[in-house]
Amino acid sequence: MNFTPQLQSSLLIKRYKRFLVDVETAKLGLFTIHCANTGAMTGCAEPGSSAWYSTSPNPKQKYPHSLELVTTKSGHWIGVNTHNANKIVKEALLAGQIDHLKGVKVETEVTLDNSRLEFKVTLNNTEHFIEVKSVTLCAEGSNIGYFPDTTSTRANKHLQCLTKLAQQGKNAWLIDCVQYSAILQVRAAKHIAPEYAELLNQAKTAGVIIKAFFCEISPKAIELTEEIPVFYE
Repeated sequence: MNFTPQLQSSLLIKRYKRFLVDVETAKLGLFTIHCANTGAMTGCAEPGSSAWYSTSPNPKQKYPHSLELVTTKSGHWIGVNTHNANKIVKEALLAGQIDHLKGVKVETEVTLDNSRLEFKVTLNNTEHFIEVKSVTLCAEGSNIGYFPDTTSTRANKHLQCLTKLAQQGKNAWLIDCVQYSAILQVRAAKHIAPEYAELLNQAKTAGVIIKAFFCEISPKAIELTEEIPVFYE
């Protein structure tokens, strides 16, 4: 997924009201940008970090700039716009980068049992249902990533929907899109969301295919690259 034009850098001052971030540049001074992330963003919005933002071509937009990436003080890249995870995975699907899903036709935003999944893909007349999650919570000083970073009724519903599909003999996938360059393995955040962790175990037992993929991140682009392990408790 390319950023066009390339992202601009700023100094992150603070995040507040979930969707707003104050940043500062030498040219523009202090200003507010939009943050498309409903999570806790633990460790992803520390004051003094580098904040990389995009600019909307719509001059009437209330907040024309949007936070896309953060560079931590230790030099790691984080993709904080959760909407990008779907775009990244869709590009990977269309490019044939995911094993067992090469050459698929992709349909987006599929509603099943009062729950909306990100993709339905078709391969050789066989349907695969896919939900995507953006992983950015990293245990301090480690390479372990966790999901979710806060309790999420919506994420729980998605797992229940995938589990039901698998129990019906259908192909159900959960893809963790890892947008934090320090993370090399993924686990359920049992210490934050124990219900999600239990539902994830149930999904695995039912036959849901659970994968995590590392992303290469820069101000020019984010690209899904290699699969990394997912561990269960």
